[in-house]
Amino acid sequence: YAAKYNEKINNKAIFVSDQWEFTPSWTLDTGVRYDKHSTAGSKTTWSAGLNKKFDENSHAYFNWGQVFKAPTLDDLYYNASGMYGNPNLKAEKGDTWTIGYGTKIADKTSLNVNYFQSKLEDAIKWVDIGNYESEVRNIAHQKKNGIEISVNHELNDNWDLEASYTHVRVRNDNNDGNGYVRDTSYLPNMYRFGVRYHDDLWNADLFLRGGSGADTGVFKNSYGYDAQNYLDSSFITLDASVSYKATKDLSFYAKGYNLFNKAYAESAGVSSATYKYPAQGRRFIIGAEYTF
Repeated sequence: YAAKYNEKINNKAIFVSDQWEFTPSWTLDTGVRYDKHSTAGSKTTWSAGLNKKFDENSHAYFNWGQVFKAPTLDDLYYNASGMYGNPNLKAEKGDTWTIGYGTKIADKTSLNVNYFQSKLEDAIKWVDIGNYESEVRNIAHQKKNGIEISVNHELNDNWDLEASYTHVRVRNDNNDGNGYVRDTSYLPNMYRFGVRYHDDLWNADLFLRGGSGADTGVFKNSYGYDAQNYLDSSFITLDASVSYKATKDLSFYAKGYNLFNKAYAESAGVSSATYKYPAQGRRFIIGAEYTF
């Protein structure tokens, strides 16, 4: 759909960070950021990260940060095909933290596991308002938590295998007396598996991406209308990229997405048995990068 608005927003920000290695095995990262946004106002946010190195192959870490996420232009002003932005939106605010552990489980195989959690006020979300229309709203509160597992295996000096799995659970409190209720508009399971090639001149990768557990049931939305999040409970697609370093400063690249040309969606929303926010079909990008 083509958005219909002629608006602008302005954001100015400054960020300062510091890293302190206070013992040979402990490192502390801290940061502070100040944002001045033309519609969302001003906010100072802080972040901190602590890393513990056990040996050359393993470490544990803890990261915490405050959130200030202003609404986008589409969030504020989108107006097309029964989908409406909301110029009165507030910025998302809250806290997020991650705890994790990374190690080598074999000579050429590394593993990373982390647990993440966030709690937001005024979370921004598209909401069905009936009659096949939707509007962006601020949810009172949102909790999100999950786990991510990734594995990398080095086949040789040029070839690597990579795999990852992410599970996420999202719950919303709309101040309607029901407390926190699971948000079924999010895909709970995401997978990624692929192979990567690299040498002094070439970099290439081929990755399968997939999702599962999507909610396909028909339900009554808050306005009493039938609604549906997804048409398919799972999807799988294939992406690829290749780049060539012609000189020290010049590189050429080509990327292909959704090579299976699958019809799927990673964002919930169904209208008249079609996705409101479908993923793009098969597409290719070619380009060059020059640094100076």
